[in-house]
Amino acid sequence: MKKLLLLSLLMMVGLAGFSQEPETAISIIPEPVNLKQGAGHFTLPAQISISIPDLPELKETSLLLKQKLAATGKPPSVAAIRMPIRPRSSR
Repeated sequence: MKKLLLLSLLMMVGLAGFSQEPETAISIIPEPVNLKQGAGHFTLPAQISISIPDLPELKETSLLLKQKLAATGKPPSVAAIRMPIRPRSSR
C-alpha cells in the first residue's frame, strides 16, 4: 500500500513539473498576425508625454499609465485632449 501511495505521489509531482512550460511567448494585446523577436532592448526617451482624451472613464487608465511609467524613473507629463462633441445622427 505504501509503495502504491509513493508511486502515485511521484507521478503527480512529475506531471506537475512537466506541465509548467517556460513562458517564451511575447504577450501583446491585440495579438499581432506576425511577430519576429530579435535581440536588443527598448530605451524610453528622457521626456515622456501622454496625450489622452479628457473623458471621465479614462481618468483611471491615465493615472495607472502615469504610475507605471513613473516607476521607470522618468515621470511622464499628461496632457488632456478636449474631444469635440459630435451630435448623434438620427436613424
